[in-house]
Amino acid sequence: MGWIDTDVAERVQGYLHVKARAGRESLIVGGFTLYLPMGNESGGVGLAVPNRSDSALNPSVLERIERIAAKRGHRLCFHWLDCYAPKLAEALGITGYAVRESTPLLVCEPGQVISPPTEPLEMVTVSADSPSEDVAENWNINAQGFDPTATLAGPGDAEDFRHILVKSRAFTARLNGVGVSAGMYTDIHNGVTELVGIATLQEYRRRGFGGALTAFATRTAFADGATLAFLTAASEEASRVYKRVGYQPAGNLLLWAKRI
Repeated sequence: MGWIDTDVAERVQGYLHVKARAGRESLIVGGFTLYLPMGNESGGVGLAVPNRSDSALNPSVLERIERIAAKRGHRLCFHWLDCYAPKLAEALGITGYAVRESTPLLVCEPGQVISPPTEPLEMVTVSADSPSEDVAENWNINAQGFDPTATLAGPGDAEDFRHILVKSRAFTARLNGVGVSAGMYTDIHNGVTELVGIATLQEYRRRGFGGALTAFATRTAFADGATLAFLTAASEEASRVYKRVGYQPAGNLLLWAKRI
């Protein structure tokens, strides 16, 4: 686990609440907020997110959370940053839960961003007001950067993506006029933002383009009012890229569910 101070851990954990709240209704149960999908349709996932670093998982609280999720027909998961509530994993393990996802999380603050050396790139900022071709280009690079066989964006895909960019911003790195990398920062809340969807087309990888785009997006987020940026790394290789541009390890983002 990387070092992270209490204030940073609390701010990241607060942002997890913001993300969980989108499209869900919320209910405070003990020291947790339970986020449930809207409507009566079953089969979704309910997220229990701790509100305090010392949130106690006493049997009555856990029973209430499980009962509410089960009544709605939702699978229950606990979601938190491990260094925010370091005792929660042990408590969950005793009650029959196990880790489903553990993803390295890295953070960056103003003054820590390092722009890596790379070939000259044009960085394009994509917002809700950008031309349709720029919105679609970013969507396509992101999709095909993760899956080279992904279908190109249709008109509806590009316009749906445009709505997301009202408060967030996407970025495209172009090499000699050709888009090679894409990514974005999400809505800024209380000075915190998350970088997501950072991807480089397969034929342009290992040339520093993803790192350059990450540094540019992070600097832009800080210029737009953020004071803390975080992201998760899908692999050790991705972690090394982010570290080279100034991000520091800050523990793991956890998702725990009942053992099957």
